[in-house]
Amino acid sequence: MKHCSIAFIVAAASLATPFASADIPPRPENLVFAPLKFEPPSPKEFRHVLKDGTVVYMAPSSEFPLVTVSITFKGGDFLDPAEVPGLAGMTAAIMRSGGTATINPADLDEQLDFLATRIGVAIRRSIRHASACRRAKRLRDSSSATIPLTRSLVASGQR
Repeated sequence: MKHCSIAFIVAAASLATPFASADIPPRPENLVFAPLKFEPPSPKEFRHVLKDGTVVYMAPSSEFPLVTVSITFKGGDFLDPAEVPGLAGMTAAIMRSGGTATINPADLDEQLDFLATRIGVAIRRSIRHASACRRAKRLRDSSSATIPLTRSLVASGQR
């Protein structure tokens, strides 16, 4: 049994050697790549103004059957009261896990899992950010769960 194992290892090593050294330079800095060809899209093509004057950018993509919505607006931990440092960060951390005004946390988690929807909330130094990613096929269904959560995020910044 021991001789069989050694013979197998020697055979495998001899077969792997020609492939392991083919076109691999001795040092990482010797790697050569084809030039990257990228033309950034014109923002004018994706810029839209809503009835209330809000500017939105919508960029269609057919790579995946997903719809991703990201909302970023002014706010953040610079608004934290001096006596309560970390309030904005804590708010972001518990916002997604707390459910909505009409859906308790366990039911919200169940709905989002069933709809294959991911929701994220972040509060940084000078911005608040909410995002949702869901299957395009279930967009209408998952909106009933994500819209109330997004509204509560927006409203939470009013002081």
